[in-house]
Amino acid sequence: MALVLNTNSYVEIADADDYLETRIDSANWFDADDEIKEQAIVTATLLIDDNSWIGSAVSSSQALAWPRKNAIYNDSRLGMTITIAENEVPSRVKVAIYEQALHLIDNEDLLMGTLKLLRVFLLGQCLYQIVMVMLHALQLSQHKQQSLLDLY
Repeated sequence: MALVLNTNSYVEIADADDYLETRIDSANWFDADDEIKEQAIVTATLLIDDNSWIGSAVSSSQALAWPRKNAIYNDSRLGMTITIAENEVPSRVKVAIYEQALHLIDNEDLLMGTLKLLRVFLLGQCLYQIVMVMLHALQLSQHKQQSLLDLY
């Protein structure tokens, strides 16, 4: 799926380019083609969007967590209460997406390694269940054999 603003991403490639232009160690971002950048931004958005956020979604039909209503927090850095407008995606969320997208490009097999570990774990769980069922069946079989011997 292509990057679609406010459907699967809060930012566009040009936004990320502008931010990362001033960022150290961002050469891999600029070496990547637009398709890879889009994939990184969409994946980063999905990862960041899965957090618990203050307030609540403006609409039950919106695809992403932001924008939100009743998004109010105390900013200790500024020493004041901040209210985020209902039509706004906080700049901190966007920066997190830029940074996460860069991290994904810098570590292209990062998620693949996680998926491989998950597959190994799940396979282990399945094998454990199969062994347990087989042991249980063997115990029942032995118990039935012993019961038959007890009859004679």
